[in-house]
Amino acid sequence: MCVIACGSRHTLTRAKPLKEILGNMARQNPDGYGALLTFPDGTYVLYKDSDSKAILTNQAFFDDWEKADNCYLHFRYATHGAVNFENCHPFDVGNNRWLFHNGIITGLGSKDVSDSGTLAALMKDLPLEAQKAMLIVVTKCGHNNGKFLLVDATTSEDWYFGGEGVKKYGFICSNGTWDYTYAPSKTYAYSEDWKKGMVSYVNSHGNTCWRRKTKQEEEEEELLAEINREEAAAEAALILEGEDDRNTLTIVHPKQKMDA
Repeated sequence: MCVIACGSRHTLTRAKPLKEILGNMARQNPDGYGALLTFPDGTYVLYKDSDSKAILTNQAFFDDWEKADNCYLHFRYATHGAVNFENCHPFDVGNNRWLFHNGIITGLGSKDVSDSGTLAALMKDLPLEAQKAMLIVVTKCGHNNGKFLLVDATTSEDWYFGGEGVKKYGFICSNGTWDYTYAPSKTYAYSEDWKKGMVSYVNSHGNTCWRRKTKQEEEEEELLAEINREEAAAEAALILEGEDDRNTLTIVHPKQKMDA
């Protein structure tokens, strides 16, 4: 599933210790972590390791946590690509901007290179507006493409795509599935693939059940997907032409987003 989490010493609540929070994220997503910390003077530091649990013994990270204004985290659960340092998030997309992803990008990735890494290579060194346009299109047009975070590490400006985040213990997270006290075997990892071609309904006993979609429902779904693709293309074109002045940020400086 992976998880993206944004927070800092300013936002962390007292509900759980930092190491316990990170430990839960690491156990649920064991295939590598990345931690981007930004500082008030415009500098930043990045830590990565292909073993997610390594963050718990990285004293340099905890020292920098006490000085940083913002911390952007990613814990990986591998679906495409090898479990190695190169496939750990975030990915460098040029000009001090870094890409985080939680989800699966249909049609990208291989046995060795992750889907997220492939997308980052396509985005590399493009102008900011072009990168934002790509993420809008990918988020709206693919199946289970998930959520993306694009961060300018020198300004701590960030752009979040794919829906609102979930607040957990002072972090804004891409999901809350990591918040368990146990770590299930990877063999039993949750997957939603079986839901393809299915639709849910509530039976007379109040239970949620599933059935196969009718041909009409599938045609209506495809029509809606086509409309979404056209809207996404038009939205991306407006951004590239500089005519879209909407605020696309949904996560900006986590310490300002938290409730007092």
